[in-house]
Amino acid sequence: ETNQATNDHLQELFEVKVESIEILKGGHVVIQSASKRFLAFKQSGSICKVVQSLIVGDMIECKGLPAPDGSVHIEFIRILDLVPQKRRPVCTTCDKAMTSMGVGQGVRCKKCGHVSEEAWIYSERNIEHRQWIQPPPSYRRHLAKPLDEDPTQQNNL
Repeated sequence: ETNQATNDHLQELFEVKVESIEILKGGHVVIQSASKRFLAFKQSGSICKVVQSLIVGDMIECKGLPAPDGSVHIEFIRILDLVPQKRRPVCTTCDKAMTSMGVGQGVRCKKCGHVSEEAWIYSERNIEHRQWIQPPPSYRRHLAKPLDEDPTQQNNL
């Protein structure tokens, strides 16, 4: 018998609130939570791309291999909750982004002078929610269990 493709090396499921993100030279990404560091390596493909698009306050769930330095190397990840993206409104007259006039004073278009009371617009971010993501087959550890093709079975982690 063998323990290959069993996830034996993944003991703990981490629920992480993103405190900070740092993109390292080479494309690797470090997520800092309140108590741990999590690393997504460039070779992990879509895991790394998803992690690069996270912002402070986002909630993720992941499994990974603990490293000797106490960090966790992410092998499976899914997004639990995303903070809405905040941006300035666009002028209805000339389609330019508006700028703040100061605290509690709204925003103004620098081009045409149009004024609005709404200082920020919150919009949903377009990132896959609630689905487990794993590295491409060529970069999976030999102990990693592939996700089932059937999406209803993806809770088998």
